[in-house]
Amino acid sequence: MKEPMPLRKRLKKFGCVMGRRVYSGLQATWITQQLGIEMVLLVGIKSKGGETIQNRGMKKWRPFVTMPEQYRGLQEIINKQVEVAQLVLTEEQMEQINFTLIEALHTNKQVYLTYYKQGQCITETGFIQFVNTLEDLFVFIDGVFGLKHRPRLIELLDVRFV
Repeated sequence: MKEPMPLRKRLKKFGCVMGRRVYSGLQATWITQQLGIEMVLLVGIKSKGGETIQNRGMKKWRPFVTMPEQYRGLQEIINKQVEVAQLVLTEEQMEQINFTLIEALHTNKQVYLTYYKQGQCITETGFIQFVNTLEDLFVFIDGVFGLKHRPRLIELLDVRFV
């Protein structure tokens, strides 16, 4: 009876061609196992919990946005630098605004309205709908979108006809 050939000799005898290199059977088995493991890991990562993970795509790099807290802090600093102190109007300016408001309310003419809100001077065009001096507010309808704004009369800085 013929004695079986040792495993090493058998594997050398058996050759496997992968790409352009010739590997012995042991190396070919190891490479196949590695490829199988990588494929299983890749499939497992892509379908985590039954959901497919989407690629992030190209994201524009923005400096100082690595931590959300840092970004919020920088945004607050920028907003504080842009803030404007609320202007104090003279009696003459208040009278002029009052006359313009009354005329715009009765004639329903479109006006440029400048008012102070959260550290910014905002200028919009629209129509004055209602003025309430007891509650110190007025209703202003935006000429572009038709939205109602209810700023206070104290916040009003300027009213002019278009």
